[in-house]
Amino acid sequence: MNSGNYQGTWYKPFLMILLLGSLYLSFLILKPFIHSIILAFLIGSLIVPLQTKVTRKLKGKNTLSAILLILSIAVIVVVPFLFFLSALVSQALDTLHHLNTWIKSGNLHKIISHPKMHSIVLHIQALAHKLGFTQFDINEISITGPIVKVTQYIGQFIISNGSAFLSNVVNMVTQIFIMFFIMFYVVRDYDWIIRKIKDLSPLKEEQEDRILERIRSVARSALLGSLITAFAQGIAGGIGLAIVGIPGIFWGTMMAFTSLVPVVGTALVWIPSCLYLLLLGHWKSSLFLLLWSLLIVGSIDNFLRPLLMRGVGQMSPFFVFLSIMGGIQYFGLLGLVYGPLILGCAIVMLYIYEAEYSQSVDSST
Repeated sequence: MNSGNYQGTWYKPFLMILLLGSLYLSFLILKPFIHSIILAFLIGSLIVPLQTKVTRKLKGKNTLSAILLILSIAVIVVVPFLFFLSALVSQALDTLHHLNTWIKSGNLHKIISHPKMHSIVLHIQALAHKLGFTQFDINEISITGPIVKVTQYIGQFIISNGSAFLSNVVNMVTQIFIMFFIMFYVVRDYDWIIRKIKDLSPLKEEQEDRILERIRSVARSALLGSLITAFAQGIAGGIGLAIVGIPGIFWGTMMAFTSLVPVVGTALVWIPSCLYLLLLGHWKSSLFLLLWSLLIVGSIDNFLRPLLMRGVGQMSPFFVFLSIMGGIQYFGLLGLVYGPLILGCAIVMLYIYEAEYSQSVDSST
């Protein structure tokens, strides 16, 4: 057999088998840290412009500027975040315990039996009868039992997951360390990494730039436009809730999550809180929380979000909401970033496909 022909026949398939095999084994090795790697690249790509400015001020000391940036981010973000999570779990358990005790003590029944509530109940029942629900009797509906069960279930869920979280601190610290370690190299060698990715890609330069720009844009939108706005609204809302005597850390966190919901947003938390205070007779506290939520918390969404997303290829809030909800369901909390990122990449790939398809149609005609 001719060795030259044999090499020509089997060289490329054998090379592809070796390549795919080595990539698969590499994936298995890196799989435990895959989320840290992805987040390192996403966050690193966002702080590269800042690193460029710092490098200029340090007279071209690229490595030193990257070290200073990563250490600054670690101190500013990670340390307070760990304390916050510990306080959140503690306050969540305390809040659910007090809510469960408050309901079992008959306070919910007292509120429902209040004359004002009785009038509201009669209006709801009259409306139901007008709509054709003649068998509907709101007095026969018991909500105390289901609420108690829900609070007990949430409490057990937080205890089990909170204990797992606290017992797994070492693994979390390891993941964070790896993320910042990789982020350092991403920030320092960003241009070289992008050049290598483009060299390995069979796509056109224009298409590669469009995909990379979309990834950066969506990452900025998800991390800055959505998450930082939600974080700011959660802090502002938590302060207002704490002032009126409602646990600020837990319900402020809930307000941060609900801020991601289009149209209604943080109102899912502060409207029931205002009604709760009003029914207890604390109308001054209710009025204060109402004004605080409208003027302070609401203004953050109206001014901060557009400011952070200015100049960025924005996605529709509807699609952002769907991608976040789907991402959370599939990836967990990281779905807040992964969901919009995946949907954004799919949109740009559809655009590239449309452009290529229209060119092929035009050339054939």
